[in-house]
Amino acid sequence: MKSWDRSLGSWLVCSVVYLLAVRPCFAQEKVIPEGAEWGTLYCMNDSGELRCIERKRQSEPAALPTRPQHQAPAASAAPEHQAPAAGAAPEPVLMQPLSPTPRHAREIFVAVNVNGRAVDDFARVLEVGDGFYATAEQFANWRLKLPAMREDGREYFPLHWQGVICHLDTEQQVLFVSASPAVFLGSILDLRSPSGAKAMPSETGLFLNHDVQLSDTDGKLGLAGLMELGIFSKMGVLTTRFLGRDLTSSRLPLRLDTQLVRDFPDRRATLTFGDAVSAPTPWSRQVHYGGIRWASKFSTQPGFVPFVLPALSGQAAQPSTVDIFVNNVRTAQQLVDTGPFSIHNVPVITGQGEIRMVVTDVLGRQQVVTQSYISTPELLRKGISEYAYEAGSLRRGFGTADSAYSSFFAAGTQRLGISDSLTLNFRGELLAEYQTFGVGADYAAMPLGLVEGGIAISRGSHGSGTLLYGQVQHKARSFGFSATLQAASSQFQQLGLLPGERPAKIMGQFQISHALGNHGSVSVGLLDRQQRDSFTPDQSNATSTNFKAVTSSASFRVARSAFLGISTRETLIKFSRFHRHCR
Repeated sequence: MKSWDRSLGSWLVCSVVYLLAVRPCFAQEKVIPEGAEWGTLYCMNDSGELRCIERKRQSEPAALPTRPQHQAPAASAAPEHQAPAAGAAPEPVLMQPLSPTPRHAREIFVAVNVNGRAVDDFARVLEVGDGFYATAEQFANWRLKLPAMREDGREYFPLHWQGVICHLDTEQQVLFVSASPAVFLGSILDLRSPSGAKAMPSETGLFLNHDVQLSDTDGKLGLAGLMELGIFSKMGVLTTRFLGRDLTSSRLPLRLDTQLVRDFPDRRATLTFGDAVSAPTPWSRQVHYGGIRWASKFSTQPGFVPFVLPALSGQAAQPSTVDIFVNNVRTAQQLVDTGPFSIHNVPVITGQGEIRMVVTDVLGRQQVVTQSYISTPELLRKGISEYAYEAGSLRRGFGTADSAYSSFFAAGTQRLGISDSLTLNFRGELLAEYQTFGVGADYAAMPLGLVEGGIAISRGSHGSGTLLYGQVQHKARSFGFSATLQAASSQFQQLGLLPGERPAKIMGQFQISHALGNHGSVSVGLLDRQQRDSFTPDQSNATSTNFKAVTSSASFRVARSAFLGISTRETLIKFSRFHRHCR
């Protein structure tokens, strides 16, 4: 009896030791006995590991899953290849060999850690030899790029590519993946403030704006005022403005303008009936007219930014913090994941400046990227279009008692962003007496600044004329300058010229400014204009005027919220008369 007890005790001890020595594993081995039935779970013990799998549709060893082929089964198909009965489990994905030579393959369920960061608690991964394979969905969840190589029909992709190192810890059942930042998917951050504002249907109502001024000069009272009366409804806004220069002596104020405006937020456009002002371009003149105008209006969508905002890009080896400094002032802070990243629409002040991006990882290591920028309304973003099409009757003497409408005109202006650094502009003017067409370009030439230039050609009763213009602008935080030069032939005609008036022969302007930190600023300007005067009716003589002016200004801080400004101006006007003898 004691011998039997000792034998039983020895057997129990050996059994406990054996069970403790066996390591549990969730791996699944593709080994299925012959004649296995559907839905049966088979387990085996090989080298101390417990491996269990479920009977699949096919039992070819060493295969990878592929997309199922949706083909109708043949009438003579064997029973084991027919679709399972209703209520059965869905068909598993079929497998394909990794290579012409079948190799050992198994499925494992593990946690995944990428570059020290847990990205998946329970993932199904294929282990083939020393390599590991994952699905496209898993690559996307782990923010890893898919390998470029792929065979038709293959559902699994190799993790070991472009230097990626994989290590399986069988004790913890964790797959450790070590990858360079270039293997990760890029992150895109947009710093533009989202605008949830939506246009609401307008109710009907009235409003009145007024600006009244009462003055006393040498005992004489004067009353002047500007008034605007408006009516708004679903059809738009109807407004009219009146001006009274001296209401004490004249009871009837002058009408300035009347217009009906309707905005279209979905198109970022506006339609105007009545009095309006023509669209500006670098070489054209703005005129008052009464008629119709269809033009773009970006302000109908407050969150839309039509001009170019700076963009930055970088690469983080670990999850990091990105600080954005614009002209040494921090304007934004963002968190980025491992891998390449790009930051779009960095908010900046209009003009030129410098952006500094500081990337700090979890260990405190920093990398600094510095980039110059230029942001100005003259440069439209790529693909953005700004336009204005207008027609009506020109208005002479705006704001005077002699104000009247005269000849008919039509004009069109179009600006198109070719790229973030190049914008083209076109303008055409059509009148009965002449027609004018011009084309120009705005280009961001770093670090110089914004460079503009173009040409306009007119054709009319006085012949053909040409206008050329060029401009350079540099607007930085502490220093800025601008230089403009425009020249036109005597026969050139355009909107804004009075009957018989000739354009300026040459017009040049130069200005330079410098900021004295927080203490103030100084600036100097020069203007030189050689104007052609109108010919006399018999065109036997004409006069020309040369206008030159030098201006300077300075502003100094004298208190926390007080400044002292000083300005000077020196003007020189020279008249000359020449005679034209006709034979």
